[in-house]
Amino acid sequence: MNEVVRNLLAGREQREHLYEGLPELFRKAEVENRRNGRLGQEIGNVRENIIRAYLQTQLGAVNVSPAGGPNNNLGDVMIGRDYLEVKTTMGVRGFKVSWAADDDSAARFRQQWKPQADLILVQVRWGSCCESFWHIPQEVYEEAAALEGALKTRSGTNNRGTDFERRAVLYMMQHKDTLGLTINWGDQDKGEAGIFQWVNLWNEIIARILQRNRNAGNA
Repeated sequence: MNEVVRNLLAGREQREHLYEGLPELFRKAEVENRRNGRLGQEIGNVRENIIRAYLQTQLGAVNVSPAGGPNNNLGDVMIGRDYLEVKTTMGVRGFKVSWAADDDSAARFRQQWKPQADLILVQVRWGSCCESFWHIPQEVYEEAAALEGALKTRSGTNNRGTDFERRAVLYMMQHKDTLGLTINWGDQDKGEAGIFQWVNLWNEIIARILQRNRNAGNA
């Protein structure tokens, strides 16, 4: 178990940060990544970056860094010298462990893969206030991955790769060594940023320049 992450998330102030702040930032991320009523494919990466950014505010930039490129299967974040995997889902469901270009590659991955790090799993549950931020030790992650049917390859689809199934997720959530944090999700914002965000940003820039020029004129 990554004791640095566990001790951090067990703190009262950190729980308060996530309880209140995580929904606010995830809500903003969805607005920024929604087009024509649908969330873009990058939303998962944006959410994971929000979590990594929080860890960085608490542990320092020197101690938190990206773990590598898209082909890295060891983890998503480096905490010091240790990997940490981060996954987010909409509700209580499974998640993608790895993408693959073809069915054979996906099948080989499923046969060879096992977790290499602790897992932070966040289940976005708009309209709820419930345990939905989980710190799962690597040992528990490994136990769940070894369950029959825990890993599934969906062949012949555009979503080729290996899925970690919902039943295995539930096993991890209910494990005595898993830490669950309550998040007050509130209501989902189904708006879209569109051009309005850029209008607002331009207005802020223009106002700043005008104020600077006024100050220069009064000097």
